[in-house]
Amino acid sequence: MARRLGPEPVKAMYDWAEAHVTHGYGVGIEWRRSEAQTRDMTVQFEEMVVLRDQLKKTTIDTRIEATGDLVAVDMDARTFRIRQDDGDEIEGTFTNAISSDQAARIPARYLADIVKQSKVVQALEEPEPDTFALQLLRPIG
Repeated sequence: MARRLGPEPVKAMYDWAEAHVTHGYGVGIEWRRSEAQTRDMTVQFEEMVVLRDQLKKTTIDTRIEATGDLVAVDMDARTFRIRQDDGDEIEGTFTNAISSDQAARIPARYLADIVKQSKVVQALEEPEPDTFALQLLRPIG
């Protein structure tokens, strides 16, 4: 849903839920289409806490195809660092992108498929960095 709507509506809903939780409120909503057609919903305080907490965990994944030099790999921590052609560096984790069966050379140029995972709601007091996951597509050159 966050991917379809975008981060702004999700952040707005989080702010709305956070305000209710802060003040200890639940909410009752009634929709009227006509006098004969109504729908209603009640969200108790405890349910509002769950909604707020789930919205805070919401992430959006973005695929990036990066071309650059694979300059660091830590097999124990399963982390990588790629220096892109524009000079920006991407650091993140991998699962099966590099292994004894699928060895990688360092330093070497690669075309890599990277998934960037961003939290929609960033905590103001503790901003969390985006996380990146790597899949090496092919060596270049």
